[in-house]
Amino acid sequence: SAARQWLRRVGAMARRLRSKLLVSAALSTILFCMGRINSRLQPKWPSLRDGIISRKDGSQRPQGLQGGANYMGRGLGDAQIGGGVRSAGSSPDPVSFDWSAVSDEDASTSGDLEQAHRLRINGNKLFREGKIQEAIRCFGLALTVAESPVVLSNRAACFLRQGHYVQALEDATRAVALQPTNVKALYRRGVAQMRLERWEEAMQDFERARLYAGGAGDRELSTRLGECQAVLDMMANNSFDNTVQQTLQQEANDEDYSYRNENDMGDADEQDTPRVSPQPEGPTTDYKNFNWRGLVVEDEYTGPRIGPQGITLEFIIKMIHHFKSRRQLHRKYVWYILSEVLDIFYSLPSLVHVPLPKSAKKLGSGGFLSVCGDTHGQFFDLIHIFEINGLPSPDNPYLFNGDFVDRGPFSFETVTTLLAFKVLYPRHVHLLRGNHESRLMNGVYGFMQEVKDKYTMMEYDMFEEVFDALPLAAVLENKVLVVHGGLFKRKNVTLDEIKSINRFGDIPPAGIMCEMLWSDPKMGIGIGRSPRGVACSFGPDVTARFLKRNGLDLLVRSHEVRDQG
Repeated sequence: SAARQWLRRVGAMARRLRSKLLVSAALSTILFCMGRINSRLQPKWPSLRDGIISRKDGSQRPQGLQGGANYMGRGLGDAQIGGGVRSAGSSPDPVSFDWSAVSDEDASTSGDLEQAHRLRINGNKLFREGKIQEAIRCFGLALTVAESPVVLSNRAACFLRQGHYVQALEDATRAVALQPTNVKALYRRGVAQMRLERWEEAMQDFERARLYAGGAGDRELSTRLGECQAVLDMMANNSFDNTVQQTLQQEANDEDYSYRNENDMGDADEQDTPRVSPQPEGPTTDYKNFNWRGLVVEDEYTGPRIGPQGITLEFIIKMIHHFKSRRQLHRKYVWYILSEVLDIFYSLPSLVHVPLPKSAKKLGSGGFLSVCGDTHGQFFDLIHIFEINGLPSPDNPYLFNGDFVDRGPFSFETVTTLLAFKVLYPRHVHLLRGNHESRLMNGVYGFMQEVKDKYTMMEYDMFEEVFDALPLAAVLENKVLVVHGGLFKRKNVTLDEIKSINRFGDIPPAGIMCEMLWSDPKMGIGIGRSPRGVACSFGPDVTARFLKRNGLDLLVRSHEVRDQG
């Protein structure tokens, strides 16, 4: 009986235990299902700490900044992101910098975030391939999932490459708001501030970037800080004329300027009040009274020489080879070229009419002329153009559409070669002014320092007088307008008005001369605020109306980096 009682107790305990196990299993199942349902209902927010780039082998590397500069300001031109002079055909990588302080983990790549991650990687690839607009689209799609500071910073790099500094500033600012220690975003915002001539704000960004970088990239940041400080010092020492004022009627503060239709364009320059930029005072030397003809060419000088017959094709070819060997042209011959070409430019109107010489035939045409965009100190690219397309001649005419200097390491050689060809073939080589043929731009972006390093400030002042005399636009065969930047806020500008512009001086901060050299086209209709922060953007309707009013068929302009252009 004792045994039977013991067995009954054991059975009862087993039944109670089984019941508890069943209840526990049921509860676990219910909780698991609730968790799955909840996870599906929760939004998939990405991690903002996506500063690490994963390699194929599973290792990781931090993002950061690299690069350097050759001359003051030329490490960061409109078409460059990370500093340094870029060789022809190469493209900087928006995520190839190397800041040791940036070491956050990558974002999650599940679900929608995996798609965003792929878009970001694809955007980086497109950037490296030079497909900037496609890269911007990829980064934009990635940002529709959530705002990532890395994606915003990378898109800012694209906008910098395009010269859209206002948009670059906006993206970099959003990136810094999300991640205040993002060194690359701070750096890129500083670059955008520099391009918009906000020197103090740029210095603050570079200082913060250097603080968070922990010593990485200090040389590049120190260079940028030095450039900003140099400009501020010149302004403080009255080396810039801060009294330039442009009296324009200010638009309503609440007006949306980014998109206008044809009927809302207005008829005058009153639609925008640009921030007045400090302008250089002018020459710092008595170069006009310099007796350059008294300079003696030493016997040991082995470079090309100008004889009694003046500039010849033989001289220019020897000069090109001399430049390719990294040797300098004698100072006397620099002055000879500048003096001769200045007389030619003084004889020209602001708008030149260029007939196509009938002796110039190519591909069965009745006459042709080669139009080249920005050369920006890329001397070897210029020579490559001549190798492909032939040297300038009466049978092979050229028009170079401004921006001969700044950014590239051989601005002096580039512009001197073009000016020499202008002297040799004044009716078959045409040079127009770009926004970089300006004291303000040259003082910041490299040409002034380059000429000082190779020659003296006297030569630089003479170059600036030549730049001030460059024509602003050309009309080919009365049908094609060639201008560096673009069109105007006013819708009734005529060719006669352009021809009558008093162009002799630095580029003003507003008005049609400024707009000719700074404006850009846009996809939407009407007139908009320029992403560069100066002049305007103009739609296809503005172009069509201007061409019709002036009896033209085509507008040719430069001023922007074109994908695969």
